Amino acid sequence: MTKRILIISLVAVALALSAIGYFILQRSMIVSADPFGAVPADAVVIGRTINLGDFISSARAEKDMWRELETVLNSSKLTGGIGFLDSLLRENPSASVLTAGKRLFFSVHPAGRDNYETIYYLEIASSGEARAFTQIMYQLFEGQSPVSERVYNRARIYDASFRWDDDAVNLSWTTNGGVFILSISPLLIENAVDQLYSRNAVTEDEAFMKVHGTAGREVDANIYLNLKHFPGYISTFTEGKSKNLLSGFTELGNWAELDLHIREGAFMLNGFSFSEQDKHNYLNVFDGQSPVTLNAESVIPGYSSAFMGLGLSDMQLFQQNYTGWLEKTDQMGEYENMHEEFLRLTGEKPADIFHSFMEGEIAMVMTGWDNPGVKGESFLVIKTRSRSLAMEAMQGMLRHNAALTDRDADSYKEIYQVDREISWDIYNWPFINTGEVLFGRIFGVAETSWFTFVDNYLVFGESSRGLSEFIHANVLNQTIDADLRFREFSEFLVSRNNFYFYSNVTRSAGIFTSIFNEQLSGNLTNNLESFLKFQAMALQFSSGREMIYNNLFLRYSPQIIEEPHTEWQTRLDTLINFKPLLLTNHNTGDNEIFVQDLNNTIYLINNAGRILWKKPLPGKIMGNVYQIDYFNNNRLQMLFNTREHIYLLDRNGNDVGRYPIRLPSPATNGISLFDYENNKDYRIFVACEDRSVVARTKEGNIVTGWTFRETEHNVYNEIRHFRVGGRDHIVFADNHRVYIADRQGNIRVRPDRVFPVSSRNNIIYEGRTPESDPRLTLTDTLGLVWHIYFDGRTETKKTGEYTRHHFFDFQDVDADGYRNYIFIDNNRLDVYRRDGSLMFGHDFPVAVDTPPAYYYFSGDDRKVGVVSRDAGQIYLFNSSGDLYQGFPLHGRSLFTIGFLNQGHGQFHLIVGSEYNFLYNYIVY
Repeated sequence: MTKRILIISLVAVALALSAIGYFILQRSMIVSADPFGAVPADAVVIGRTINLGDFISSARAEKDMWRELETVLNSSKLTGGIGFLDSLLRENPSASVLTAGKRLFFSVHPAGRDNYETIYYLEIASSGEARAFTQIMYQLFEGQSPVSERVYNRARIYDASFRWDDDAVNLSWTTNGGVFILSISPLLIENAVDQLYSRNAVTEDEAFMKVHGTAGREVDANIYLNLKHFPGYISTFTEGKSKNLLSGFTELGNWAELDLHIREGAFMLNGFSFSEQDKHNYLNVFDGQSPVTLNAESVIPGYSSAFMGLGLSDMQLFQQNYTGWLEKTDQMGEYENMHEEFLRLTGEKPADIFHSFMEGEIAMVMTGWDNPGVKGESFLVIKTRSRSLAMEAMQGMLRHNAALTDRDADSYKEIYQVDREISWDIYNWPFINTGEVLFGRIFGVAETSWFTFVDNYLVFGESSRGLSEFIHANVLNQTIDADLRFREFSEFLVSRNNFYFYSNVTRSAGIFTSIFNEQLSGNLTNNLESFLKFQAMALQFSSGREMIYNNLFLRYSPQIIEEPHTEWQTRLDTLINFKPLLLTNHNTGDNEIFVQDLNNTIYLINNAGRILWKKPLPGKIMGNVYQIDYFNNNRLQMLFNTREHIYLLDRNGNDVGRYPIRLPSPATNGISLFDYENNKDYRIFVACEDRSVVARTKEGNIVTGWTFRETEHNVYNEIRHFRVGGRDHIVFADNHRVYIADRQGNIRVRPDRVFPVSSRNNIIYEGRTPESDPRLTLTDTLGLVWHIYFDGRTETKKTGEYTRHHFFDFQDVDADGYRNYIFIDNNRLDVYRRDGSLMFGHDFPVAVDTPPAYYYFSGDDRKVGVVSRDAGQIYLFNSSGDLYQGFPLHGRSLFTIGFLNQGHGQFHLIVGSEYNFLYNYIVY
């Protein structure tokens, strides 16, 4: 009902404005009162637009953001009315002209238990405008309800009521002292009239005038908050623990002023608050504190729903101010009880022992609150000056508790095994209200039942499992400061502060439903899609000499960003454009992951996602990475090449033997590795820019028996080896010719036709089938399929029309024993049967610039994979052409599917993605 009433209120204002043009030129001017003078003294919120026309223009540009905010909050105190006012001004061009330069004010006041109503004010420039307002308001109610008039304190007040969508709507207004005043509450109108004739206007309040003097002019609006009563106002939207918590801040401060900036996809509010030193205001707790940089972002998990931080330059002063505030507000009893319980359980006074090793950085981190009604976990994070000093203090308190409870001291410790090589100590902690006894009730959300150390931070958690996940995120470098979206968002925030609240809104629905009252929580749940479009929000304040600087930022996007559901995510230094490879750990038999990023740094990552090592290379890896047993001792090394060198690394990233070996001419393709007799007598082949095809032994020596001279053009495709009829064939191709040679480089087979070979696709070998002899398959530059038999015969197969930029593969997709023709060209995937008929096709939203991939899950389960890097999605297709369950997934690189753990038959998909992450998905 509130929504409809307020919409009508603003409609009335707009209609009145549209009529002013008929009267204004023939009416004498009147002295316009300052609308601040009409605002009753019990205002909780006061707002004013600097220029109503400009404000409407800004709101009009971001109308979707306003509409979604209204939907989430189930309120149109501003948002819905703006939409209607916008439409009225569009339909009445004269009104737009007349509102230019006008200021619209509003104020929010208590109107009964847990109820607040709004008054609207508009400046009036002439007596003609005043009469125009009266006439237009009469016209609004014409045919619906009689308008009654009454005189109150020398002012004529008008009251009316009518039906709107089956609801009774009441409206009262007056024009007095150069101000048009309108509200749904007759009592508030009377209060405003009384205020006009009183001498205690809000502008007489020294605290108000201090913040008023800081108000910006080149902004969309100014918002004033009465901090004495604002917590009570906010509490009407909450219930339970949140309502009780807010009741402890009955006097937060005096006044705050926030400048509203409406930007593309964002609301920004910043300004100053003032708190008198001799009052019982909570903000005085931060007196004497200098702003601090919150470095805890380096350990806060990237998957966190929200965090709240304190930055304190003087811990002892904060403790002194905080306990003083508790005494003045009669809240000391509960604190003293907790203090005594802490002393009993640990043998130490909480402030004394923690101040002995703390630095001024504290954070409460919330994770797992993603969905409405879901309670996640909370953590208390405290920065220490010395981890060893803090550990000594914590263990001393545990020893006291062990003696007190007759418990074995070793029983407090659990070991979290991150992987085969890394473990972490986690300790049971006997006092669950550590955050509250040190830093106040607001930190009591985090139950401190366990603790561990991450870098120089002491981290408390509700469960050992939750702390294990916290640790794992840090091991994988998956911290919030590594999230590029968070870093982009943080550009709008101040780097040093005393209080910092951040919410990843897309992961915080459970937090807000736990705070909001039943009505708002239900509305959020029912309109979750609208809620998730507000991606992130932050609130900060920084203490100054006389006032506190406040900063509030809310980010909006019409596109909901769905978070990837991964087994783990590992952050690299930058993005990858490299297909992750699974390499065998010869010590454990498990697979590890090898990747290279865009800075040419290579990484070896274990199956838990931990980076074992990373190493910069001077160039990009070309082609495949092979594992060889160089020393014939069942230990494996990694062999690969860049344009200039061939590398051989052991599993610790160290160079082996005489490697790296410089090539005589820059490579044009990746190396190929052949083991003709399966006796580890490896041969390494690579093509070079001088058109040579180089053959070397595993030691890097030139193979003297290889006599091939040079190709006619450069070779870009992979060099292949096939054994057909007991004879070896070394196969490669340049732009116009396919070479089929023996082990010495002598041409063994000459195809009977020459054609322009596609440089983007490899040559594929197909063994004997019931329908054909062994053959090689490839495509020309127009996408025509060529089959080359080992007696020199060639055949062609026409499937579709393709450009020279097409990708091609030849694999058995439907497990019928015959290979299928797979093409990707531009944004189209086509898979053809052997006879050339189309099996299935798929159109992607943007062009695909990577080749198709073929995955063999089992004898009759094969799939085709495609990466759309520009769209940031990866696809996996069944043989029917349908997408496999759960796809598309987030990803931007070619991806690998395979097993990570020996003896565990669970497929994992490894792919590079945005924001420098490597994702590990489980494929069911």
